[in-house]
Amino acid sequence: MQGSGELVSTPDAMRSRVGQAVVHPNALVGAPGPVHALRALRPGPPAELQVQEVELPPLTTGTVLVAVTAAGVNRSDTLACRGVISCDFPRTLGRDFAGVVVDGPSELVGTRVWGTGGGGLGLSTDGTHATHVVVPQDGLAEIPHGLTDVDAAASALSYFAAHSALALAMGVDTADSTYGLDAGDTVIVTGAAGGVGGAAAALAHWRGARVVGVVLDATEVQAVEASPSAPHFTALIASDAEDFTERLRAEVSGARAAVDVVGGGMVSAILPTLALRGGICVLGGPPHLAQTSINTIDFYRKALRLVGLHTGLATSRDAALVLSALRGGFESGHLTPSGVSGTYPLADAPQAYVEVEQGVAGRPVLIPNPA
Repeated sequence: MQGSGELVSTPDAMRSRVGQAVVHPNALVGAPGPVHALRALRPGPPAELQVQEVELPPLTTGTVLVAVTAAGVNRSDTLACRGVISCDFPRTLGRDFAGVVVDGPSELVGTRVWGTGGGGLGLSTDGTHATHVVVPQDGLAEIPHGLTDVDAAASALSYFAAHSALALAMGVDTADSTYGLDAGDTVIVTGAAGGVGGAAAALAHWRGARVVGVVLDATEVQAVEASPSAPHFTALIASDAEDFTERLRAEVSGARAAVDVVGGGMVSAILPTLALRGGICVLGGPPHLAQTSINTIDFYRKALRLVGLHTGLATSRDAALVLSALRGGFESGHLTPSGVSGTYPLADAPQAYVEVEQGVAGRPVLIPNPA
């Protein structure tokens, strides 16, 4: 995997303004007592979330304390809030984070870091929607130069999921950030208006692929065309068109891979467009549209791959290795951060959760330590 994953402290890492997140200077100095955290006391709607003081677990060998400067709100956070994703209550929610190491090995203190939880942070353990969080040292990656903390917090899970899905669809090890793609190969990305879709397009484009994006309707086509992700797409197709399948087959002949966040009938539409030994990775979709049928003769004669991805089965270390490998892509400008819909203090987190449930464009980001 490209990138060492080593964390190197930078002289300006302790400044009070970190990226776009303006944080209180006291948050970046030393270990606190009780911290403020967004708590779900029981499964329920976002309106029931509360900001409470909590005690953090003591540091142990291999863990560090991070002052959270920014924390993204993801769809999985809203599902955990409502108890759709199984987890214990009461709990602190949140998987994505950006921040500064404030306690742990001396060589790490002051380092700007980002990361995301697999099945840990925010799911099996308390998460990142708090002023501070204790995380495994090997679950940290240094924030790329030029990437703000807000953008990092909005992008971590999207890029980890997109990278993993693209590698699985291509049938290569997830340590390979080239994905085995050759210049001019075609990759299909559904949910192209979303965070994972935009990240998958950026990654494939970075490696020279031709990217065909699938969105819901003409409104989403216009939104993507006006977004920073637009240069990553060769073509965009609206799936609500009556002739969607025909348009997809006309645009794509022999795709090497597809990253699909829709599932169900979308799988049936994509499979005939795949090249010999092509693959599709499915990592989402509404339960009521999950059923579909496929042509198994075509499937085996073309030696196709159909694989699923559940990021909850990964670890924060898995994510940190990926984010470290992608550092060069961000610093060179080939990779663009996921869109941000707005920033919110912890007290307004329930509104951010509601916006995610309503399908807001971009990622809401919490600022737990405002100035």
